[in-house]
Amino acid sequence: RSGRVTGVQTCVFRLIRLVVIAGAAGAAWLWGDADTSARSGDPVVEFAANDQTMNDAQAEAQRHLPNFFGAALDANGASKPDTFVKVAFPVDQGDMSVEVVWVSAFTKSGASMTGRLSNDPVAMPGLSAGSSVSFSEDMVRDWILPSPDGRAWGHYTTRVIAAHSQDENFQAQISQILLPDPAPKDW
Repeated sequence: RSGRVTGVQTCVFRLIRLVVIAGAAGAAWLWGDADTSARSGDPVVEFAANDQTMNDAQAEAQRHLPNFFGAALDANGASKPDTFVKVAFPVDQGDMSVEVVWVSAFTKSGASMTGRLSNDPVAMPGLSAGSSVSFSEDMVRDWILPSPDGRAWGHYTTRVIAAHSQDENFQAQISQILLPDPAPKDW
């Protein structure tokens, strides 16, 4: 299991669906949210595309991408275990312009990337969890990097979702899995 969030782009009145997935395979982490998605069973949260807090979180995650890639990729450009990127894929479904989905088992060559969807997307017909996808580095909106103590750095968007959640259990779970600072101090 892993996390997916359906995200934020530039169109002012379009809604963004954020779906956070529930943990990396074999790990005791929970990447979740309070609402549920009828299609995949994963939590879904919607944010306006102009939500400043969510946009700031994504910008901060993108600012740390060079350091993240330095820590998350091996010498061949393949992701290390339990690392994920959240990618904004363009879609055209009613009021939704992008779907931001967690991607695992990713590789990077220059600005081009490939990986596997971590969950069933809502607005990407023909694709499901495990489907291979291609994307560019500029489409990455968030990331997850495991820390040596078993918790995680990153999850910038998950932190925003948790702050807006009314579910105290979810908030408690998130506070247990995420480190207080979303990036290592030396970044």
